[in-house]
Order: sequence, then C-alpha cells, then structure tokens
Amino acid sequence: MEFTEQEKKVLADKYETFKEEIELAMIQNCIVECELYSLLAEIIRGTKSGEKISLRDVSVRRKTKLSMWLHGAAGFPDFVVLEREKSRNARRYGCVEIKCPGKSNILRITKQVKGHIISYGRVIYTNGLQWKFYRVDKEPVKVIVLGRIDPDNQDSVIWEPVDNWYKLMSFLEDWNWKS
Repeated sequence: MEFTEQEKKVLADKYETFKEEIELAMIQNCIVECELYSLLAEIIRGTKSGEKISLRDVSVRRKTKLSMWLHGAAGFPDFVVLEREKSRNARRYGCVEIKCPGKSNILRITKQVKGHIISYGRVIYTNGLQWKFYRVDKEPVKVIVLGRIDPDNQDSVIWEPVDNWYKLMSFLEDWNWKS
C-alpha cells in the first residue's frame, strides 16, 4: 500500500510517539512484556486489516472449560485474532506473541512460536523493535526491523529511519488474517 504525503506525515508523527513510548517503558518500567500490549494492540487495531478482526488479550487466561477454544499447542498467546462476530464460536484467524525489547531475541523461532503457528496459522511475533509475520509454513513471510537495543546503553534504542515504519504500517494494512 502506498501512502499519500499527508498520510506519511501522520504516520511519521505516530512513529515518534511509538519510539518515545518504547523508550519510556524501557526506562520507567524496566520493560515488562505487558507494557507493550496496549501500544501494539492500538497499532494493529488502527489498520484496515485490524478493523476486520477481533483482537482479544488472552495473556492472563487459564485453562478452563470456557477458555479451551482459545488455547493452542503452546498455551495461550498474548493476543488471539478472531473473526469479528459476536459469538463464542468465532473463527480463530491467528495470534500475536509479544516479547520484551532487549530481553528476547525474536530473530530465531522458538518452540512457543512454532506451537502458535501450528495452532493459529498466522502469527505476528514482535518485541516492538522487530516484527516477524508467519503463516503456517513456519518461515517468516516478512521481517521488519524498526530498531535495536544500543549495545553501549541497554536503556536506549538505535532506531531505523521512518521508511521502515511505513513498511510496517503498509504490511499491517494489507495483512490478510483470513486466508
């Protein structure tokens, strides 16, 4: 998807806010994983593809009779992506697994992510700085890097240019959860 110059300006402003939020979380809250949940859910829900799904936070779910349909081979992910239907029988389209920046190397696939791919089909695996998109074949469809932890200052991020943010937003806009 191509963005107009006006859309790029809005997106660039959102990128600045996103970067600041990540850095504030790293410094002020020792970046616990759940710190990223609302920020990343807002980003996903704010896209065209996000408007067509139901994004549910299941990070604190426990195995019960009512929740088993949300449970996968690797347990509960952080978010389950469901059909946008007011039903307990909504189809599962995928999931989102979030890790802490700097504490998790998401460049390698884990047993947990493999289990999520098997169970949910489509997976976004991210620590906010690196985004990996998977389909059932276990190979990432796309990898987009927004930044990396500064090796000389673990509380700081070396950010990529805004063009990578445009790539992420474009990919999220067009990401098809259903097929």
